[in-house]
Order: sequence, then structure tokens, then C-alpha cells
Amino acid sequence: MKTNEPILKPQYGINNKKYTATIGDTMDWFKTMTTNEYIHGVKIYNWKRFDKKLWQRNYWEHIIRNGAEYKRIADYINENPAKWIDDKFNPQNSK
Repeated sequence: MKTNEPILKPQYGINNKKYTATIGDTMDWFKTMTTNEYIHGVKIYNWKRFDKKLWQRNYWEHIIRNGAEYKRIADYINENPAKWIDDKFNPQNSK
């Protein structure tokens, strides 16, 4: 790095919003907020306790490069909830 180049630091604005937030920062925030709400629900509303991790450790980025790939991914997202009934992690299937 050249000595005369400015060092970029995260900038915060109104309501402490981080303007240089990455997708990773956004995912971390989302996971934290939803986990905290879940814990709150367990304590206050007697929701069922889940003793495993609520979220996977990371996520995988993927650049969609063409229309066919976009369609394949969109179809997967749209059709996936219907497959839950047969999923090995569905508690109804552990009988």
C-alpha cells in the first residue's frame, strides 16, 4: 500500500447504519437479530427450546452467470419448501 493512499474505514451514519456493510455483515446481523428474537420467544412466550445451532456457520456466494442458471436457482428456491414433508430433518419423519 502506498503511504499517501487514504485508509478506508467503515462509515456510520444516522441511526448507526454502516454504509460499507458487506453481504457477510448483513448476514451476521440478520442471524444475530433472529437468534436474539428466538431466545426472547423461548423465555417470554414459552417457545420450544432448540438446543442445536439455529444457523449454519457460513453461507456460500455464487455469481449467477446466465438466464438458465438463474431459472434453475429460482426454481430450486420456489420448489424447495414443498420438499420439507419428505426431508430427513423434518421432525415428523423421525417416527
